[in-house]
Amino acid sequence: DVIETLQSAGTDSTVNLWSVKIASDDSTPESPVDSSRRLTDPLLNSYTDYEDSIYGLAWSSREPSVFASLSYDGRVVVESVRPYMQKK
Repeated sequence: DVIETLQSAGTDSTVNLWSVKIASDDSTPESPVDSSRRLTDPLLNSYTDYEDSIYGLAWSSREPSVFASLSYDGRVVVESVRPYMQKK
């Protein structure tokens, strides 16, 4: 299995960074109730730099740990997720 990151955003004026387990092709799907294989705390960080809904998220094409977000309050915020990435 591989651990990847996923972002979510919306009307709560927050961008959330999540840790997601991606199953390898040869493994069987796990049941949602199989708590022994779940991540302990999948929410890595919440970014709360906004006063209105976020309607745009984009990862950098040059730096994989950097993303930009855009909200209806006119703010464009550029953040790095590097402090939240797991060490390999």
